[in-house]
Amino acid sequence: MKRIVSLVAWICFPAGMAFAQQTFFFPQIADGRDPGGATHWHTTIFLSNQSGSVASGTVTLYQSSGSAMNISFVDDLGAAAAVANQITFQIQAGQTRKYTSVASGNLVVGYGVVTSNVPIA
Repeated sequence: MKRIVSLVAWICFPAGMAFAQQTFFFPQIADGRDPGGATHWHTTIFLSNQSGSVASGTVTLYQSSGSAMNISFVDDLGAAAAVANQITFQIQAGQTRKYTSVASGNLVVGYGVVTSNVPIA
């Protein structure tokens, strides 16, 4: 009987860990200059960790067509934050991080997918 209980526990533990991952969407991301060049569009993303443990994950950026959106973001300290189409983050418990696009190219629009190991807002 002990073996069965142990086996069930070992099977359920990884399944529970898989459910701990959180995913949500930013439905509109805009970055760049309009064709006339007079207007700049920036997107600012705030990620807030309200859990009791470190949050780690990624924000993956896509154009409306579903292809990768390779735009530049800086963090709240002004350091580069995006590599290709991803922002990787680690946020301490109770902390918030800010990421802002730099609008360095032509206007592109799309969406973002956020995945994290703990719930974030």
